[in-house]
Amino acid sequence: MVKTKTANSETSTSNIATGNNSGNNMAAYIGLNHMSFDHRSGEWKTFKLKLTNSFIAGDVSSDLKKKAILITALSDETLSLLASLCVPLDIEAKSFSDLIKLLDAHFTPVKSYFSARHEFYRAEKNPMETVAEWAARVRTLSIPCGFGTELNIVLRDIFTLGLDKQFKERLFEEDATNQNITMNKIMDIALAKEMASKNAAKNNQEPNEVNFVKGNKFTHMKSTKKTINKQYTKNSQKDQAGETHKQKCQVCGHQNHKSNDWAV
Repeated sequence: MVKTKTANSETSTSNIATGNNSGNNMAAYIGLNHMSFDHRSGEWKTFKLKLTNSFIAGDVSSDLKKKAILITALSDETLSLLASLCVPLDIEAKSFSDLIKLLDAHFTPVKSYFSARHEFYRAEKNPMETVAEWAARVRTLSIPCGFGTELNIVLRDIFTLGLDKQFKERLFEEDATNQNITMNKIMDIALAKEMASKNAAKNNQEPNEVNFVKGNKFTHMKSTKKTINKQYTKNSQKDQAGETHKQKCQVCGHQNHKSNDWAV
């Protein structure tokens, strides 16, 4: 009994050392068997990433096993497509690496760096976008551009130039040639400026409302005063006319005309 136990322990230890744990492999195969890919509804890049990591999790290193898992994961339509890509050879004549290269070449579009950069350089912050949202969009637009070592500089520049005027005026004070003025540094300054603008707008809201009310009150008072003055002038004119009618003509003594009316 002791010998049997020792032998089993040695076998178990050997399996662990060589990576041939049947329990782990079984779990990995169950997970792999649930994977599937149809090019009409799925994305090859996403499936390839999942497949590669499943091989790592399941400790699958044999190209023959990888090829078998790949083929069984493809739908009938995608498998037929792969077969046509292998012509004049059959799928069986191709290695796992060969099949992956064929699928990569077919499903990965040719990159147009100029087209991606054209969209990147023309980008501007939307009025409703926050500084953080604008920074995230700039980073996303830079992904297909292939900037390489220039990425940090162009990210910083496009982020700055795409901001509103009030942000540019503040950021233009910085020295773009200074290595310390990074994308993160510029973003921190822009976020601080955004917060200050929001606080200023909030603090100025109540005085503006008061001024607006006062302005209306002043306008109303001015309009009322103008109306009163106009009415007073009109009444004065009437009074003057009335006084004129009450004066007696010094020639005939009547009140319906003036003395000058008798002049020839």
